[in-house]
Amino acid sequence: EGQGEQLARFVGIAANLRGWLLRGLGCEDRARDCNAVAVALLPGPTRDEPRGAGGLDLADGRLGAGDLDGAAAALDRMGWIADWEGSMAWRQRHRLALLTARLALATGDPVAAEKAASGVLADATGRGAARYRALAALVVARARAAQGAPVDRDAVAAALAALDRVAGLEAWWVTAEVAAALDEPRWWALADRRATALVAAAGPYAEPLRRAVGARFAGLGRG
Repeated sequence: EGQGEQLARFVGIAANLRGWLLRGLGCEDRARDCNAVAVALLPGPTRDEPRGAGGLDLADGRLGAGDLDGAAAALDRMGWIADWEGSMAWRQRHRLALLTARLALATGDPVAAEKAASGVLADATGRGAARYRALAALVVARARAAQGAPVDRDAVAAALAALDRVAGLEAWWVTAEVAAALDEPRWWALADRRATALVAAAGPYAEPLRRAVGARFAGLGRG
């Protein structure tokens, strides 16, 4: 039974890793199939981590595709993470809060978005979690811009610079979202460079990634 538990855990982890890479390369349908493997795991002492990560990945995929109802439904299914006490619970709670904040921005509630992302920013800063500190800071900036509040553009530039080190696969579209929210040409140029570099390195996935970049940029108003 112990070996079966561990096998299920690592099957889920491997499926999520493959899904994350496929989603980052523009293959959303295949990524969703991978995450579904992890989400289908029954609750268990070591299975909840990949099960939770897979569910959050599915929500991220729906949000990136502009399916806000699908993203909301996926996040509603992840409420159990708030009470989960696994070893990586803090990381999954950061992800849940940031996805919730991004959905709030997309549905026109920047106040709720800022509150959710600010909580992640404070906790990630205290933990020294550089990935979530940068991602949260950028969502906070977008939320403040949506409210017409002042935004520290130097701090935004520093958070964007950190993405190459802590969120390389997501850096292009995160940068594009910030560029659109703050109407900043230099960050659009950075998003273009990051997307172009990733496409150039994507090998056989270059064409689906190129299509995904075009769709994401178009959705943000970048022709």
